[in-house]
Amino acid sequence: MTLYHRTVQRAAQQLATTIARATEAAPAMELADTLAERLRGLAFQVSAEADSNTQPFLRMGIPIETLGHTDAEAMIDMASIRLGMPIDFETQRGFVVRCGGAMPQGMPLVLTEI
Repeated sequence: MTLYHRTVQRAAQQLATTIARATEAAPAMELADTLAERLRGLAFQVSAEADSNTQPFLRMGIPIETLGHTDAEAMIDMASIRLGMPIDFETQRGFVVRCGGAMPQGMPLVLTEI
């Protein structure tokens, strides 16, 4: 088998693995989409994303100008109220939305400055 064929075969196997993981994670991904939609409109830019292992997480972009007027804790509290779910901080994982359902371990919430 040539290098080209081995390379294509390896890529095909990786794609098949990614598709299988994404299919398995579909309920959690749908939950991430739902939570992101509920958080939009809080003056944050929110998106549902997935890491390289297809594990979903929420990314909340916070305008830099907002940071001078509201501290991060208040923003997390606003998001928690909007979702109707607690948001905790874990040393290993950072902020986590306690959403249950398809993500019993919680949905990671990543804050980024925009």
